[in-house]
Amino acid sequence: MDPLDELEERLAEARARRARDPLAWIKGLDRDAQATLAAEVGRRISGLPAPIGPQADQPERRFLDRIRGWLEVFAGGETTRARAAERAAWLRGGDPLVYLDRLAKLGDPDRAFALARAMTERAEGTTLDALEDFLQGAGELPDGFSRGVDALDEDAERVEVDALMRFVPTHLRPQAIHRLLLALRDASPELRFEVACMDGPTRDAITMVEDGEIPPELVVARADHADPRGRALWLGLGARAAAARGDHLGVVRLLRDAIAIDGDDPLLDLEHVWAGADPTLRALMRDAGLPVGLLDE
Repeated sequence: MDPLDELEERLAEARARRARDPLAWIKGLDRDAQATLAAEVGRRISGLPAPIGPQADQPERRFLDRIRGWLEVFAGGETTRARAAERAAWLRGGDPLVYLDRLAKLGDPDRAFALARAMTERAEGTTLDALEDFLQGAGELPDGFSRGVDALDEDAERVEVDALMRFVPTHLRPQAIHRLLLALRDASPELRFEVACMDGPTRDAITMVEDGEIPPELVVARADHADPRGRALWLGLGARAAAARGDHLGVVRLLRDAIAIDGDDPLLDLEHVWAGADPTLRALMRDAGLPVGLLDE
């Protein structure tokens, strides 16, 4: 079918709030057809009323924005419009798994992974199963990686993990790391923490720290090779590790050092530690001059 004829057909569906996902259609067009479609989509969007007041809800505009976003991606442009359009489609009742997949492939895999984890807290049934599959990269992680992960045991070493990660495309790294941690649940805490921090302090790494699995010195060691802001981040996380293990003096020292480097980011660690602190630790934090005044209210 001519792309402009198909556009008209799909727009009629969008106006009736039965819009189909346009990605496969757009991807199947050659470059000349995509260029023709892009010109027509731009013309149609410019002819629509501004989306304010009674005109705020425009299913036709949302669908055209979605098409325009993907056309820009295929033309080598920015992904910003496509991400915004896919998010709008999800918030209007679209499939959350489709949005997560698109978000990852459009260059924001960490956000997609974090959002999927948050969704699992309320999901159930088949939706929960699908989210768990997404988190583990089911059906997408390369066969070589999956076979290697299945062969890991409690005596696995970092060199084996690094070799497996060579199989993994960038947008699937968060799922790969999560899958590795599930496979290494009986391995040493040191290895599991190293894996969890391969791409920075993931939610898995923070959970391990807050559960007291990781000694503060192991966390702080990562600060030695970081830039100033990264150093503050690791020192703040080290303070959480010290708190989880009852090391009050370590908490105060690490928080003070982190705040001295970067006065803003470590405040989240300060707030976390304060919320779980006993009266003795709170007194030490006050005496050390840590900025707990607002937290004390």
